[in-house]
Amino acid sequence: MISIELIRNQPELVTKALVRKGEDPPIEKLLELDSRRRKLIQTGDELRARRNETSRQISAMKERPPELIAEMRQVGDEIKSAEQEVSGLDMEIRGLLMELPNLPLDDVPDGLGEDDNVVAHTVGEIPTFDFEPLPHWDLGERLGIIDF
Repeated sequence: MISIELIRNQPELVTKALVRKGEDPPIEKLLELDSRRRKLIQTGDELRARRNETSRQISAMKERPPELIAEMRQVGDEIKSAEQEVSGLDMEIRGLLMELPNLPLDDVPDGLGEDDNVVAHTVGEIPTFDFEPLPHWDLGERLGIIDF
């Protein structure tokens, strides 16, 4: 799987490589989702820091103001909401990343399918048969060693 860091740091490279394979990569969408995710994480961290500081101040007070306690409950709800949204974005980003193929090496020829492949070398002679070879699943079923 391609890392989001590579896409974040070198989006042009990833796009160019995947286009060579005939893909239409959702790089812009991934970058937008990643940016939203990172902002939400930062917001959550800031809210946690605020809650921790306010909690320290409340614990030092003789009387605990109910409005401050209510405000901190609200901050806790905002933190939970941000965490849930981050979780949803994580799942969406992971789903998009799982659909992307690996990047081809630079020396791999461009191509959209099997017909564009180039034979680098062959070893030995290619056998010829006086019958049509069968795929392994058909042979296994005929021999009774595979049960679909």
